[in-house]
Amino acid sequence: MMSPPPDGISADALDVQKGFANPLPLLLLTLLMIAGLMGLMGGNPSPKQGVENQRLKFSIHSPTIVRSGLAFETQLTVHAKRPIHQLSLSVSDELWRDMTINTMIPSATEEAYRDGAHHFTFSDLPPGGQFQFKVDGQINPPLIGKVRGPIIVWDGPTKLAEIDFQTMVLP
Repeated sequence: MMSPPPDGISADALDVQKGFANPLPLLLLTLLMIAGLMGLMGGNPSPKQGVENQRLKFSIHSPTIVRSGLAFETQLTVHAKRPIHQLSLSVSDELWRDMTINTMIPSATEEAYRDGAHHFTFSDLPPGGQFQFKVDGQINPPLIGKVRGPIIVWDGPTKLAEIDFQTMVLP
């Protein structure tokens, strides 16, 4: 014999349904895990993008998929084939929208904002010389979606190379 149910619970509520569990939650969890393992949700090794011309070789090593709220690292590398008298880098304001930049190493001798971009001026770079600029930042929580903008290498007022960089920010 069964004992009576506790007060406030009917005997009908204790009836166990017989049949199969809904497979949809398990299927959704499996799909999310597969997407994560394939790197579709970020966490992959950062790819390298680059451009080369007669004056230099310029590359960007930065994640193309990041998660909102997480930190990221970007490395910009310039190899000079010919002398660069006043090396400058500019980063589009659209690319750093809703991001917090924590550190930049080495520090620029001059920093400015003009024409919708952040400009960082460094010293000269002799032929065969290499310059590395490391930026550590963090994605602010409101930012979700594709962020895109140019990163440009300058010699004074002369544009030497440009890479149109984009990052996908996932929630």
